[in-house]
Amino acid sequence: MGEAFASDSFYSEASHGLFGALTGGAFTWGADYVLPEHRALVGFAAGATVGILGEALSRNGFSALDAGSHLLGAAFGAAVTDKFLLAPVIKRDVGHSSSYIGVILVKHF
Repeated sequence: MGEAFASDSFYSEASHGLFGALTGGAFTWGADYVLPEHRALVGFAAGATVGILGEALSRNGFSALDAGSHLLGAAFGAAVTDKFLLAPVIKRDVGHSSSYIGVILVKHF
């Protein structure tokens, strides 16, 4: 059996962060069809779960630095996908059962 070597270099952690961003963004994109009001939270949670499970099941042992890089990437990917790549979601106000359209005019004196 050969030896395995791990590295905590910038490129290693950047690759974990990039994969986290891709998974967080992909799950956010998918959640847009199921839970559009909470798509960023669902995307982050699913992307983070992939990273944590990947590290937990790794033959080289659990690396908190790799898992943390993946978590940061998943948060970034979910936020960017939610705010900049997907269409805005119209949310209902709490306490209002019906939809409404209004105009607010402001005049400074």
